Amino acid sequence: MLVLPVSYSVPRRHLRPTIRIAIRFDRAAGKTAARLVFTRSGHEYTADDVGGGVVDVAELCLRLAALLLMKPAPRRLLVADEPFST
Repeated sequence: MLVLPVSYSVPRRHLRPTIRIAIRFDRAAGKTAARLVFTRSGHEYTADDVGGGVVDVAELCLRLAALLLMKPAPRRLLVADEPFST
């Protein structure tokens, strides 16, 4: 399971608990399926439980993480044309 912490750079009075993003891989009927799970303050939420904007940001973070972890390292160029449309 891959877990990526997400934090905010805002004044302390506006801080919320850290949200953790995890990818859960489930195997059923000979197929593997991946699903996003969000954890905050010990409570788990699925992609259906959170707003679409949260899922869009999580997907962008995961794409950036994959780009940064690629070996050998490619040119770090990200072209984003409507990055929050799937």
